[in-house]
Amino acid sequence: MLDTIETIEGIKFASHEDYGYITSCPPTRTIPTAVLKHFAAKITSLEPHIKEVQAAEAVARMERIVEMGANKAQHLIEHGNEIKSRPHREWFTSQKETIPARERYLTEQEEIKEKIGTGMHRMTRKKMQMREAKQELAAMHEEATEQYEELVKDQRKSRQKRNKIYRESKEGSIGKLERAGLEEFAR
Repeated sequence: MLDTIETIEGIKFASHEDYGYITSCPPTRTIPTAVLKHFAAKITSLEPHIKEVQAAEAVARMERIVEMGANKAQHLIEHGNEIKSRPHREWFTSQKETIPARERYLTEQEEIKEKIGTGMHRMTRKKMQMREAKQELAAMHEEATEQYEELVKDQRKSRQKRNKIYRESKEGSIGKLERAGLEEFAR
C-alpha cells in the first residue's frame, strides 16, 4: 500500500518502490444543480424564438430562389433573340469525326480494362522497376534451384556408382576368398 508523504493544496504525494513519486489530483469540479436548472429553463424559454428564426431563414431561402428564377426569366425575355440567334455549341465539326472518336474511346477503354487485369495500368516508374527486380530475383532463384537439383542428382548418381563399384568389388573379393578355401573370412 502507498503511504501519503506530503499534501500541498489538495494534491497528495505518495511514493512507491517501483514507480517513485505518485500524485493524485483534486476531484473534478461539478456544476451546481441550481445553475443547471437555470440554463435549462432559459433554453426552453428561447425555443419559440428559435423556431421563429428558423422559419424566417426558410422564407429568406425561398425568396432567394424565387428572385433567381425571376432574374433568369427577365434575362431570357430581354435577350431571348440574341440567345436564340447564336449557333448551337458543337463538339465535333462533322458527323464523320464523331464516329472515329467514339471508336477510339471504346478501344482505349478496352485497352485499359486489359491492362488492369495484368496490373500494369498507370504504374509509376519506381513500382515498375520494383516489379521487374522481383521478377529477375524470382528467375535467378528458380535457376539456382534447378542448378542445385542437378547437383544433387549428380551427387546421387555418383554415390550410386561408388556404391555399385564397392558392392561389386566386395562380391569379387568374397568370391576370390571362397575359391581360395577361406569361406570363414568371406562372411
